[in-house]
Amino acid sequence: MIVGLGVAWRLVGIFLRPARRVLSEPRSTATAAGAARAIATCMWHAKNFPRRSLARFLNAYAYHIGLAIIVFGFAPHIAFMERKMAADGFAGCGRKT
Repeated sequence: MIVGLGVAWRLVGIFLRPARRVLSEPRSTATAAGAARAIATCMWHAKNFPRRSLARFLNAYAYHIGLAIIVFGFAPHIAFMERKMAADGFAGCGRKT
């Protein structure tokens, strides 16, 4: 609930922020390519950080990739099996009702 309130608070703040005027000409019209390049370059450490931060960097990526696999991979299969078992007359943990 607290996370939801925090997200809602931030979204309200973002959407109620007044639009700023554009005071300069754009450097390029390839905004999608520029956005993709900015996202890709900001995902890596700067070269002036020590190598010991590489372990933290790789650990964070492994954690988030594993979490995405669990959330998007396992949860739908668990829900499918629960629905299938309920339709076949099974209660939880594979016991017949």
